[in-house]
Amino acid sequence: MRPGGLGWAIVLAGLPWSYFLLRLLRPFEHLDLWHAQTFWVQLGVLTMAGVQAQQKVKLGHLPSAAWWLVLWLTAFMLWQFTTVTRPGQPYPAPLLLGVANLWLILLMLLLLSGQSAQILQYITQAIFWSGCFLICYGWLQVANLDPFFRFLDGSRTTDSLVGTIGNTTHFACQLALWLPFALIQPGWRKLWALPALGLIAVSFSATAAVAAGVILLAYLWRVSRPLSLLSGAALGLAGAGWSLTHSVWLNPFGRWETWRAWWDILQEQTILGGGLGFTKYVTGQLPEAHPLKMWKHLHNEYYQLWIEGGLIGLALLGWLGWQLWQRRSHGQPSDFRWACVAILLGFGLISTLSFPAHLWQLGSYGCVALTGWLVTTQETV
Repeated sequence: MRPGGLGWAIVLAGLPWSYFLLRLLRPFEHLDLWHAQTFWVQLGVLTMAGVQAQQKVKLGHLPSAAWWLVLWLTAFMLWQFTTVTRPGQPYPAPLLLGVANLWLILLMLLLLSGQSAQILQYITQAIFWSGCFLICYGWLQVANLDPFFRFLDGSRTTDSLVGTIGNTTHFACQLALWLPFALIQPGWRKLWALPALGLIAVSFSATAAVAAGVILLAYLWRVSRPLSLLSGAALGLAGAGWSLTHSVWLNPFGRWETWRAWWDILQEQTILGGGLGFTKYVTGQLPEAHPLKMWKHLHNEYYQLWIEGGLIGLALLGWLGWQLWQRRSHGQPSDFRWACVAILLGFGLISTLSFPAHLWQLGSYGCVALTGWLVTTQETV
């Protein structure tokens, strides 16, 4: 096993625990959850770039649409915020960090796609076992036996299910994306999917439940198509009954209201968008009492890309999806390849009601799945 494989396993499997690990060190004891995980990823990716350069591991090849999408978002955002949106004002540092993280993700994809399929499967095994510990930790939180968040952040209540990501819905979505890693395990290891599904159920997250249900149906379709049809009908009826008694839109200023409010802004930014970070900039200028103040993310990645990257950004994302789809006939089918497809499918579904691309723990699963698909569908496999 190359040191690169071990290094990536530490970076990606250790990411959920980075907040606890870094807070043990005096220079990082005041970092919040998001900045701790951001620093962990930045340090890890740059370190692995040095390791792979020393090992002379070549960078992988990404679809051309990925490059055009990143270049468009970067160039237009720099132009928009320096000449239009903020004339004569200093450039906002948080938005510069967003650009840096965008290119960091691109570098991560290039580095990971330069690894072999065997190395990527080794990395996913590490993520699988890390997820097993997350599940145990989640059930401790359900039992109100979690001492870590109370110790690190006295303002946080620890009687709720938040995992190491700090939010119930986000944690449930993370477990949904983790499910394919469990379902491709041999023998009894598959059973780890059951306590994960239990946590998703007690989280009452409709977003995670839909993603987990679709992933399970995809798995059952692969194993037994008649069984998948029966299970699909049962899940559909259960989902319909649940939706009649529970509504994710009970908040008077929830998703629908937020999307409608942003629609008025979108009318002026339809083609080009407002630039990367535009939603965060606008909400930052609102008074504290404004209902949109808390919605820095629109809980729909496609809608947010439309607002920030315009129709051009959406078209480039669609082009990227088409390029990935065209690779489906390349390479040989395998459990690992199926898991990558299932994670990407779940990621796409979650993106309609949440913002997984803006969360490091969920985004890292997406990066591994995307590079796994690219590596296993190379024509020269």
